[in-house]
Amino acid sequence: LSRPFELAGGTQFINASVGIASFPKDGDDADTLLRHADMAMYRAKERGRGSMACFEARMNDEVQLRAQLEAELRIALRDEQFVLHYEPLVVPDTGLPVGAEVLIRWRHPVRGMVSPAHFIPVAEDTGLIVPIGSWVLRRACEQFMHWQREGLPLSVISVNVSVRQFQRPDFVAEVRDVLEATGMPPQGLKLELTESMLMGDATAVERALDELTGLGVS
Repeated sequence: LSRPFELAGGTQFINASVGIASFPKDGDDADTLLRHADMAMYRAKERGRGSMACFEARMNDEVQLRAQLEAELRIALRDEQFVLHYEPLVVPDTGLPVGAEVLIRWRHPVRGMVSPAHFIPVAEDTGLIVPIGSWVLRRACEQFMHWQREGLPLSVISVNVSVRQFQRPDFVAEVRDVLEATGMPPQGLKLELTESMLMGDATAVERALDELTGLGVS
């Protein structure tokens, strides 16, 4: 499959990822074998395109743990177990803070404080990153306004935006609603975008960026 294909007057390249499950070690019926081969295929994709992987019993455990983590994330979102930490942005000459970057943490009732490295990938894969990101955006703007009322000389707060959030057609409208609801000055909000999310539909990306700029958001 790695050899080029001539299709519709152009040359196309594809890769294959292969997951392998064998009878009877990995299952004694077709459904079980296909399910285990599918698990192995995803492991092959994690290693990089164009590779293969054989099913291992521990993959079942990993799938169950992932499903449990997804369920716990839904509870965390419902019960607001997430907390925001703020990394100060300072002027080197004076050491005075002029803003902050938002960092999310999960205060798990059993595991304690959980790093985003452990739950953000699952949130992105399941789509939970969208409601989580919405919660972060609103809470960050509310916190900024609280600091403003306290007289802290901060001019900007920086919030990371996920690909799934940015690609939603109502994302700009959501940002506008949050600004209006919290009283947040648009020039005080900075959205951090990764390069990968800007490489999708160029027209849609340009339109969203123009609309955000029109709001006064950087």
